[in-house]
Formats: sequence, C-alpha cells, structure tokens
Amino acid sequence: MRLVNLSLTALLSVFVSGWVQAQSLPEAVAIALSQYPTILAAQANQQAAEFEVTRAQERLKVADQQVSHGAKTVTGYWQQYQVSRRQIHELLNIQNELFTLQVNKISARFDILNFRIVVLANLGRLAKDYSLLMHKA
Repeated sequence: MRLVNLSLTALLSVFVSGWVQAQSLPEAVAIALSQYPTILAAQANQQAAEFEVTRAQERLKVADQQVSHGAKTVTGYWQQYQVSRRQIHELLNIQNELFTLQVNKISARFDILNFRIVVLANLGRLAKDYSLLMHKA
C-alpha cells in the first residue's frame, strides 16, 4: 500500500509541475506520464540508500561489540601466554582475528558515510550540507 501511495504522490507532483509547463490538460498528462518512471526510479534509489545506511549502522554496532570482545580475548590469551598456557601461534592468530574485526568496523563506518553521501545527493542537499561543514571547519 505504501508503494501505491508513494507512486500516486509522485504522479501528482509531476502532474502539478507538468501543468505549469503545459498549455493544455492532455499535454500536462503526457508530461507527467513521461517523467513518472524517472521519479519512481529516484524514489527507489533513495529508499535503497536509506536502507543501506541503516544496514551499515547495524553492522557498525555488531562490529563494535566484536572488537570489544576480541580485545578482551587477546588480553586473556596474552596473560595465558605469559604463564606458558598458550603458544605464540595461538596468540598471533587471535591478534590477527582482532585486526580483521577492526578492519570490518572501519569498513562499516566508511559505508555509513558513503551511503549518507548518496542520500544527500539524492535529496539535492549534498553541496549545501558540504559547504556548511566547510564553513564550520
């Protein structure tokens, strides 16, 4: 039902903007219908980008927890290594796993920023928001 409502809203907005450009009602309808697929594609792209931001934020939360647990595990392995309960290769393996978890966390942060840029660009606010950030710096 939501998709239908979005579609009708998009068609009406195109119809209204098309009416301004058109000389007659049939011409306005033709303009509206010709622009309709483009608007639907833009809405789909926007929804996909917003979904990807949410997914990346969830991945960041999970990665943050994993890094925290991984750091505790490395500490435990280090203490066990010092009292000869672990071998060096076990310590190196767990440190490698922690490194991989940290890389995943950084990747999730980058994805959030990247998809936010896509969302701002889709909304036409990328240049405006970017210039505001530059003035604050």
